[in-house]
Amino acid sequence: MDGDPGRTTGNPAAALAGLTTAAREGWAAENRAAAQRLIACYALLQECWREYGHGIDGSHEARPGHAVVDGLVAAAGYVVAAMSISARRAEKMLSFSWELHTRYPAILEAMAAGLMEQRVAELLARQMATVRGDVLEQVQRQVVDDYLNGVAAGIRLGDKALRDEVDAVIGRHDPDAIRL
Repeated sequence: MDGDPGRTTGNPAAALAGLTTAAREGWAAENRAAAQRLIACYALLQECWREYGHGIDGSHEARPGHAVVDGLVAAAGYVVAAMSISARRAEKMLSFSWELHTRYPAILEAMAAGLMEQRVAELLARQMATVRGDVLEQVQRQVVDDYLNGVAAGIRLGDKALRDEVDAVIGRHDPDAIRL
């Protein structure tokens, strides 16, 4: 080996297998890192909500002479400083972290296991945005299971086909969500 993962002298099949494994491991590590980032963002958001409240919702009494700071805005400031990203992107990341923890924990589990990339997670969450709360857990579990089973079987759907698959699951449990 000369430092390249999977590189072996004289055995191209072994080299390709090793390199493919290294690429897969990198992809899974990236997915786990995205989940870790979103888990940390959610914890930061929770802490900022405890400290600063939820904006002008009466959750914290404003002190005379002091500005009211929304917890989301404060958390976004911390994320901007930590990750060198825009405030808008930080707020979107914080919002998505909240959605994963409160509405789509099965998606977050798949990301944390290294099996789903953030782009797919965002697509699935957007598709399920209008699903009724009383069936959401069942729908999202089936959507995630179907996706992961497909990946394990070597099925790679494009975005439209994936949205269609999610809509089919939603349609069986909450037909009104499809219309919305």
